[in-house]
Amino acid sequence: MKISRLVFAAFLAVGIFAAVKFVLSVGGSWQDYRNVVRMADASKANSTWAAGTIALSLERSVTQVALSLDEPVPSEFRQLIDEQRQDAERLLRDAISISQAAAPSAGRDAFLAISAKSIAAVDALRAEIDTMLSKPKTERNPLRAKQLPFELKHEISQMKADGLLLTPANKVSSDVSTALAGVQDKAWEVREFGGRARTYFAIATLNGTRIPVDYLNLISADENRAATAWAALLNLATASVLPQSILERIETGKSLYFEEYVALTDSLKEISTGAGQNAPIYPVDFPAFFEMSNEALDHMTALSNAAGDDLVAYWDARRSSALIGLVVNMALLLALGGVVAVVLSMLHKRLVSRLEATTEALESLSCGELDVEIDTRDNDLAEVARLVAALEVFRDNMRKTERLRQSLQDVLANALTNSESVASAAVGLQRSSEQISRGAETQAASAQQASAAIEEMSASIGQSATNAGQTEEIATKASAKAQSSGEAVTNAVTAVQEIVEKIGVVQEIARQTDLLALNAAVEAARAGSYGKGFAVVAAEVRKLAERSRIAAMEISQLSTTTVEAAGDARGQIEELVPEIRRTADLVQEISAAAREQSMGAEQITRSIRELDQVIQQNAATSDHARDLAQDLSSQADELRHIIGESNEDGTDQPEKRTPTSTLELAA
Repeated sequence: MKISRLVFAAFLAVGIFAAVKFVLSVGGSWQDYRNVVRMADASKANSTWAAGTIALSLERSVTQVALSLDEPVPSEFRQLIDEQRQDAERLLRDAISISQAAAPSAGRDAFLAISAKSIAAVDALRAEIDTMLSKPKTERNPLRAKQLPFELKHEISQMKADGLLLTPANKVSSDVSTALAGVQDKAWEVREFGGRARTYFAIATLNGTRIPVDYLNLISADENRAATAWAALLNLATASVLPQSILERIETGKSLYFEEYVALTDSLKEISTGAGQNAPIYPVDFPAFFEMSNEALDHMTALSNAAGDDLVAYWDARRSSALIGLVVNMALLLALGGVVAVVLSMLHKRLVSRLEATTEALESLSCGELDVEIDTRDNDLAEVARLVAALEVFRDNMRKTERLRQSLQDVLANALTNSESVASAAVGLQRSSEQISRGAETQAASAQQASAAIEEMSASIGQSATNAGQTEEIATKASAKAQSSGEAVTNAVTAVQEIVEKIGVVQEIARQTDLLALNAAVEAARAGSYGKGFAVVAAEVRKLAERSRIAAMEISQLSTTTVEAAGDARGQIEELVPEIRRTADLVQEISAAAREQSMGAEQITRSIRELDQVIQQNAATSDHARDLAQDLSSQADELRHIIGESNEDGTDQPEKRTPTSTLELAA
């Protein structure tokens, strides 16, 4: 994978991760909003439903009082029952409409199904109650008349419990919402149970009769349940942060109900119990009692409704806040998407595309395209600018390395060519030495044959010249030897000079080889690590050239010494020759014939001896030259081998050239 794509993918992954986090946040906000909406709808429906059950409870209370009358229901009772019935039906109907408009849920569907059955059951009880209320007490079924209020009371309790189905399990409730819902429920319970007890007091004050014992027991149970609910309400008010208006209503309810109204009911119970068989005389009549009880119970109804209204307002505020949070999160998500898109676009333009261009340039350089252009920009990121600058330096260094490689190839080509020239010259020198050696052997054989013949002829001449006399013989021999020595010295000087010239050629070869080795070492030093192997070879060649030069110098010095010695000998001989000639002149006439023969024989002998010396010298020189040629040839082969190994180690095969060298001239 390309690094540019990897960087792009990394930033894209970060953007996707952040987007996912924001999406999850938006999802959480949306879920919270839905929960808050459900709670708002549920609290509104539940509050309306609870208010409907309170109206239905008041209808039940008035109905139970009406059923205690001997005559058919009075018009004022009928009107009050109808008003409470209408309020209850309206509130219950509104609660169902609110629930139907809310988002579907299992609790809502169960509530709608159960509420329909509960309303149908209440309607059936109402129809039966209306039938009884239209008849006098004597025509009513007393047992059924007593049961109907209790059955209606049971349906009211069940309907209040059904309202709890509207409140779904959620994670968005707070202490305030829980406290308000608790105040609403507990105030409803105080109103419900207080209303149940109030019914029996209303019947007693309306009819002026004692309260039956069984009713007193029911009153005590309902009052205890109301007191328990009020205690729980006070705990909520103490432990929670409730609105000030609710706290004020609670304080007022405590005074109206649990101080004034409870004191009144307690006195009514005492009077009813203390009357015995007589009709009790209550301190208040039915209208006054009903007004006082309504004030206390209506306050509890108002407290329950106020807590419900505050709860609805709370959830409405939470819904608005959740909606704002959802909109803000969605706006942030869109903004994040825009930022990610802009960042990815800038990243692709200023980093990914630049990295791809730099990678392409680097690939071109790796393929040997040293003329590639590096795109530099002023607005590049700092890291990209450093990378591009480093790439430019790398390209320039590669160009320098290429030029150095070309120079090294030229040096290797010259060294290889010169080594081949040295090898060729060495082979030629070896062949020439071998030819000279064979010629020297042939000449030596001929000289030996001629020497044998001359010896025979000299013996004959010696016998013929015996009579010439001692003086002629000494003079002749001295003259012949002096002349022969002078010529031999001259020939030796000439031969030594020729050897010196040959040694000069060898010295020139050694000097040229040394120069080539020195140049090769210089070029190897310039090449750095690439020329280390060649530097070693150049050093070895230079050592060989130095050895050849030293050997040639030693031979040259010996030759110079020989020439000087031969010169001295020739000077001495030249001094002896006149004396010998004078001696020869004295005996010339005596040994003319013998002298001529002797001189001829001696001349031939000298020539053969000189020839033999030259042959021996040529043989020694040719052997020495052959050894040098073999040594030089082996060194040239070793040099070519080393150059070949250096080429195989990474340097291209250098192009062969044909420089003018002393070795070619020598060959």
